[in-house]
Amino acid sequence: MIGRHDQTTLIEAITDKSRPTLAIKWPFFHMKNQFSERDSQLLLHLVPLFIVISAKMSMVKLQSSDGEDFEVEKIVACMSNTIKTMLEDLDIGNDDEEVIPLPNVNSKTLKKVIEWAEYHKNDPAPEDDDNTDKRTDDISAWDQKFLNLAQNDLFELILAANYLDIKGLLVVTCKTVAKMIKNKTPEEIRKTFNIKNDFTIEEEEQIQKENEYMK
Repeated sequence: MIGRHDQTTLIEAITDKSRPTLAIKWPFFHMKNQFSERDSQLLLHLVPLFIVISAKMSMVKLQSSDGEDFEVEKIVACMSNTIKTMLEDLDIGNDDEEVIPLPNVNSKTLKKVIEWAEYHKNDPAPEDDDNTDKRTDDISAWDQKFLNLAQNDLFELILAANYLDIKGLLVVTCKTVAKMIKNKTPEEIRKTFNIKNDFTIEEEEQIQKENEYMK
């Protein structure tokens, strides 16, 4: 049976925020010969739960340009290469209360960024593939619904994704805009985005030629 000392060691492992995965697995396997078969099987089933609980303790605080704070899981925040670099450069640990300022992202947009990142946090890292990036027919149903936004909000999201360096979000938002202009004439595109025409006929023809793949 698990003794009081072993229980204390396991609890300490569960609450060790600095190295959650190793902190949990190491004490268990170090002490496994001291457990009964029944206790060992129980712990084997509980270890994944302990890892999830410990991971959730790793939180960071982000602050929007208008001063609103958001507390998010570190794994979610680090989907942004900009935030990941800031955390590394500032040497901010899991127990630190320091807030990461994001002066180029307002609270409304940051909330949407976090929502997207939380949904996609377990996705594999996007690969550099020009052919895939040019496609507009591979946007998931969830992303299509999520990105059904007013034009200004969508463009703010694109700017935020670029500033935060979240490739997956930047690609899918740009694809959404590409779908909006696909198969449209220059005049229809200008009307859609309320753009004043300052191109010559020759310039318009050149733009169309360069974007044949979007038809």
